[in-house]
Amino acid sequence: MLVTITTSISTTFNAFDQLSWLGTTFSIGSSISQPLSGHLTDVFGRRAGLVTCYLVFAIGTLLCGLSATAGRLWVFYAGRILQGLGGGALCSITSFIESDLVPLRKRALIEGVGNVAYGATLALGGIYGGGIDSAIGWRWAFLVQVPVIALDAALVVFVVPVVNSSSPPGSDAESRWARVDYIGCVLILAALVLFQYGMNEGSTSGAWATPRVIAMLVVSGVCFVAFSYWDLCRAANPLIPIRRLAERTIASSQVSFFFNSASSAATMLYLPIFLQACQGLTVQDSGLRFVPHAVAFGLGSFAAGLAVKQLNRYWGVNLGVQAACVAGTAGLCAMTASPETVKAGWPPYVCFVLLGLGYGGAFVTRLVGLLSATDQADQAVIQAASWTISSTGFTVGIAVAAAVFQSLSVDQVTTRLGRDSPGESEKLADALRHGAFEVFFNSTSDSGEDGDEGRALRRDIVGIYTLAVRSVFFLALATIVLSALASLGMRDNTLEPPASTGENGSEDGGSEKGKPGVFGEEKPLEG
Repeated sequence: MLVTITTSISTTFNAFDQLSWLGTTFSIGSSISQPLSGHLTDVFGRRAGLVTCYLVFAIGTLLCGLSATAGRLWVFYAGRILQGLGGGALCSITSFIESDLVPLRKRALIEGVGNVAYGATLALGGIYGGGIDSAIGWRWAFLVQVPVIALDAALVVFVVPVVNSSSPPGSDAESRWARVDYIGCVLILAALVLFQYGMNEGSTSGAWATPRVIAMLVVSGVCFVAFSYWDLCRAANPLIPIRRLAERTIASSQVSFFFNSASSAATMLYLPIFLQACQGLTVQDSGLRFVPHAVAFGLGSFAAGLAVKQLNRYWGVNLGVQAACVAGTAGLCAMTASPETVKAGWPPYVCFVLLGLGYGGAFVTRLVGLLSATDQADQAVIQAASWTISSTGFTVGIAVAAAVFQSLSVDQVTTRLGRDSPGESEKLADALRHGAFEVFFNSTSDSGEDGDEGRALRRDIVGIYTLAVRSVFFLALATIVLSALASLGMRDNTLEPPASTGENGSEDGGSEKGKPGVFGEEKPLEG
């Protein structure tokens, strides 16, 4: 939904130069809640964590909608951070619950089924966001969701069976709180928030060498080193089992998650800009072009899950879906070289479908590879680390893409338009930072000499935008190739039956290191 209304939001607040913050504020919230979600729900239980996250997400969604009425961008940012706090942990906790209840071989298929529903909401989200924005304004795209989110929270309380926490039966609140790794929580949150804030500050201002940006990134690094030392050497109940993250299959999966998120963030944020600014499509028409991508995401995830279940392995399936990711991103680079093909018909849809199939399938294969190499006792915290790494990749992708886009667009305005009219060049460069879409429409008239000049100016600006977006897509192509290469490092563990050796390179390096229980038997969902 947000993808199709990003332009309208940035125009409302006259903050096109802050475009990366629209997506990254959510990621900052996610980076706070996701690394804690596995540890805290292991201590306090999945149900309590899920309901809390729904409530936080509802408050954040309400603030996003009310920010348009208040006319305050900081209110929108606060809402997005709360949405990230709730929504980020919602994703991770539901994944924990699935892993608690479903045998590993069936886990791929269940993930695929869930992603079909996710793909359907993606498809509807673009239409929903664009349609509501065109009809009654983008703020209602948020406000309408609030009662639905509240209903979901109620259903979790009264309907959904959730596995209890790992705390000893009968343990009181004091003993549960004593199990929390407070120092680890503070250090990792400081590291992640300072890193993400520093990256976005540098990308939006273009001034990476300022003391403020350097200080945030340096302190972030210090906090991360301190966190690693604490959880490796001192913590009694560590937030994240860092040693496990270095194992081959787990490490390969995590690195692939990082680069895939960076690539998809850059692609999904700047595709609407290309369609709306460079191609002149409406918000609603732009949203419609994301429908095939969303449908393909669900289908790709389901097909990959079914294939993994049938083959009892995942490496070969992963190879195919990674190739689809690379091909789809390469298609975007080629498409922006010939922008007239975007309106002509099928080329953009082919790219969107390939990306959807690849993203959906790759999520399943990486997740199954990760779980196949992880003990059941560590699965929640390892998955939480995976979600955190993915969110960090999203932030890095947006920040770097924004830096590339802003730099090229402003520089090109100066060089291509500044020779004849330096004053006009500076005005247009400023407009690129603060909502250049209005310049497109205000600079063109339909009659006389001014009309010819306006149309020529518009063509120049569209050319500048197209070049900048194409550069972002080449950046996305490089990162998706890195993601694909990293994923090939995963071992092709057998998912069933479980083996006693686990992640050691043997032929039966299967699920759960031979541990019996939920993943050791083919049994239906509990509850």
